[in-house]
Amino acid sequence: MTRITLNDAMLGLLGEGQEEAELYDAAGNRLGYFLSDEAYRRLVCRWANTQVSDEELERCRQETESFTTAEVLDHLRNL
Repeated sequence: MTRITLNDAMLGLLGEGQEEAELYDAAGNRLGYFLSDEAYRRLVCRWANTQVSDEELERCRQETESFTTAEVLDHLRNL
């Protein structure tokens, strides 16, 4: 991921209470979106919650069998 350090002027534009912003170049082409850390985390958590059903989570909670890291790696090497 590219890391960009914002100057105070840009930080002020993004920090005016907005959780999201569209970013454009001087020609008016949309470059992408800015999300605050809180908005990004909320979005990722919402997506993650769609990937696993409540039933699957409960089944995993009830599971008692466990494996060490070495056992898992050994199993993967033997696939």
